Amino acid sequence: MFAFAALLLATAVAELPPSPPRVTLTPLPGGAAWTLAYDQRRTDLPAAKAEELRATLAEAKLDELLAAHLRLRTAATAADAAATRTAEETRTAQREKERLDRQQREVDNLEKQAETAKANFNRWRNRDEKQAAQYQASYQSLNARAANERKQLARAKENQARAAADKAEAAQAEDAAESALQAAKAAYAKAGAAAAPALKKLRAAAGVPEPR
Repeated sequence: MFAFAALLLATAVAELPPSPPRVTLTPLPGGAAWTLAYDQRRTDLPAAKAEELRATLAEAKLDELLAAHLRLRTAATAADAAATRTAEETRTAQREKERLDRQQREVDNLEKQAETAKANFNRWRNRDEKQAAQYQASYQSLNARAANERKQLARAKENQARAAADKAEAAQAEDAAESALQAAKAAYAKAGAAAAPALKKLRAAAGVPEPR
């Protein structure tokens, strides 16, 4: 039982166990014999043996095992989707951070140029009116561009903050989905371990080889 549980809990999402076997006992006409179907293998059995196997089949609780398997698959799908979303949000957050950094550099560069133009204007305004006027015009143009880029920077900061929040939310959802997946794996391991002895008897009766 412990080996079964440990093996399942170590299984990756992409390597979920196959669906539980479909096992049925069906009486043949006359009732003297029954057909045991274990997946694709069918074996006719005397009624006395079939009666014994009916109890074994009930012990296997295959409905519960199947339900646990469906919950496991659902949890695995949700975990995969959550991981995909986290990866996407991480890429988006990285892109927005890069845009923000570029925008910040653009603003810093324009502000530096504007400061230089202003300093030149102050230096030349009492020495060369024409030269000073050129520096003043350059300063005004650069300052206007910097003001516009600062608006773009504010939007970039908002976008980056939103992307970071979406990334954090996705990571939290991924953690919850992973916890749910581990719980589903543990539940299926428990159901599988409980069903294992009965399924072994049913395989032996049906002539189905033991899984390797």
